[in-house]
Amino acid sequence: MSTRTTQHYVALDGLRGLAAISVVALHVLIYFKIEFKVFYTHLAVDFFFLLSGFVIAHAYDKKLTQGMDVYEFMKVRLIRLYPLIIIGVLLGTAIFIVNAIVFKDVTASEITIAFASALLLIPTTAMAHLRSWSYPLNGPLWSLSFEIIINFLYVLAFPYLTKTRLYAISIIGAVLLAVAAYSNNGLNAGFSLNDFHLGFVRVLYPFTVGVIIKRYIIDKVDTGLMGLISAPILLIILFLPGKEYWSIELVSVIVIFPVILILAAKLPEMPILDKVWKPLGTLSYPLYVTHFPFVVAMSNLVKKLHLSVLQAELLALICFCLTIIFAHLINKYYDVPVRNFLNLKFKPA
Repeated sequence: MSTRTTQHYVALDGLRGLAAISVVALHVLIYFKIEFKVFYTHLAVDFFFLLSGFVIAHAYDKKLTQGMDVYEFMKVRLIRLYPLIIIGVLLGTAIFIVNAIVFKDVTASEITIAFASALLLIPTTAMAHLRSWSYPLNGPLWSLSFEIIINFLYVLAFPYLTKTRLYAISIIGAVLLAVAAYSNNGLNAGFSLNDFHLGFVRVLYPFTVGVIIKRYIIDKVDTGLMGLISAPILLIILFLPGKEYWSIELVSVIVIFPVILILAAKLPEMPILDKVWKPLGTLSYPLYVTHFPFVVAMSNLVKKLHLSVLQAELLALICFCLTIIFAHLINKYYDVPVRNFLNLKFKPA
């Protein structure tokens, strides 16, 4: 065991993977109507935003200081994000085409509009009669739309993001987050048409704090092996049983998640754990983007075939495993090759 000499925070990859798996578990439990109360797993998205701020500052602050422009930054980010977004949209579209044939609950024009909107990451009302989501073909796309928006705002404002201004933005973000949590009795918002604006509230504070931690805090602390508790704490929060309280959600996002981030980022190199962290990190994004259509399709089978509770639970387990296998395959045989090709094609002279 030794102190990390590289600047790749492997433990953060692992936490991102655990958060993605928890989101899949949440959707499986909900859509298969399994009697297991999960109250805080949606906070995984807020943790993603926190990690994103940290990683973006780590990867691009120096490059932006040295002259990387807005176009180059957004090109790199879109190459990273969009290939899997396209797959996620295609999968969701395929599921709804089947729905249109079997259940006759959507029309071809609605699917077409939703498809075009999803590819452009623009919210749509095309299927509002069926589900009042901003991205009905693939629900999790809502957070990716805000990921791209905050990335764009970050690079535009980069020359002006001094320490004082970042702290001011984080304070404003915390206040907005508190108001949203109190007024909505929690932070499980931003994905539907009627509360889409709250997505910006959810991304502003954690992303900004992630940047602050990377720029001004992480190199000044040394938590050592305390980082080993970061993963258990994260999982405890995400799967915390009991009655749902907006105050717990707020404290988790504002205080506990940043502490978890710091602990994990400062964890010394541990080869055994790193062998676990790395594949979890690799799996996280493809799993998050592609799992939802599988969950919707297989849960529809339960409804169509009138399966028993035991059969539904078995199918839920199969669905959970299939999403992980598919995410691994799509990453290896599609996402990595496509991104490598695009990076070579659009590499600056």
